[in-house]
Amino acid sequence: MNKLLLVAVFIIFYSCNSKHEQPEKQTASKDTTKTVPEVPKTEVIKYQPEKEQRTDLGVVFFDDEPFTVVGEYTDSIVLSEPIINKDKIVEGSYNYRQMLVKLISKDKADTITLQKSDFKNKIDKDYDDFLLSYVQTNQKVKSEIIPVIISLCLPESDACWRFAIDINKGKAEISEFLDEELLYVQNSGYATAKYFGVYSYGTNADEGPIGNVTIYPEDDDHILFYLDVNRGAPSYNMGALYGRIKIKDDKGVYYKDTAKDDAECQLLFTFKGDALKIGVVGNNNNCGFGNGVFADGTYQRVPKEYPLTFTNGEGTEVDFRYTKPEDYYNE
Repeated sequence: MNKLLLVAVFIIFYSCNSKHEQPEKQTASKDTTKTVPEVPKTEVIKYQPEKEQRTDLGVVFFDDEPFTVVGEYTDSIVLSEPIINKDKIVEGSYNYRQMLVKLISKDKADTITLQKSDFKNKIDKDYDDFLLSYVQTNQKVKSEIIPVIISLCLPESDACWRFAIDINKGKAEISEFLDEELLYVQNSGYATAKYFGVYSYGTNADEGPIGNVTIYPEDDDHILFYLDVNRGAPSYNMGALYGRIKIKDDKGVYYKDTAKDDAECQLLFTFKGDALKIGVVGNNNNCGFGNGVFADGTYQRVPKEYPLTFTNGEGTEVDFRYTKPEDYYNE
């Protein structure tokens, strides 16, 4: 009996000690941040063209020597642009392959290879953004044939530099191609192409006022113009404007700084044949010119001049294709 009592006391004692030694349960603090599982990102990579390719572009002649012209897209990437989705998130890249132009001599079995870097010293602005884009062979211009014309263009754009290729002593010679007739044809798709050119009056600032207007067809309804006028002796005060005009029925009004009728400078352009007449609308002749300088007058077209650029009073050459009036005045 005593033994049973002793055992019972031991069990009760052990049980009480076990309860005291048992660690207290810790209450975990609530984490209010939600863990979002990482979603593996799949980068979209596109190529233009999709695959490497080689195209035979025909046979041309340099000094009666025949050459086969080949265009070849390689695995090298010369320009990469981001692909941005509708949420403005970059999801990949659009990669443009390098294009090579190969001139393969049929007689000598020699090959002359041209690539984008060969034109670097020919393009003075935004060279890195241009691509060697396409090749024209046996281009007829006036009474002659240009064997090869290579164009470097901005991606998905008609803004291009064009170069004529010649071969001299086994080496390629590159020159910018600005043939007037071809330039006119290239712009003839616009209804405003008929105004394309240079118009002027006066020949000598020592003898009196002189002025020049360069007109460039921007689209079917608009022209870009650069106006440069000089009062002549003795002051030689000058004035210049670069702007855009909407043309309808051979007429259009330029409003400086605003398209509203209360603009301080309003000039009416009227085209008739090879003449351009400029007149001030009302008394709105505050165009920022020098003292006594006005744009009024009749300007006559200069034969066979179809420039893509103009040179401003600071001597800077400005390209109509790449620098619009709004960009010009914001620079």
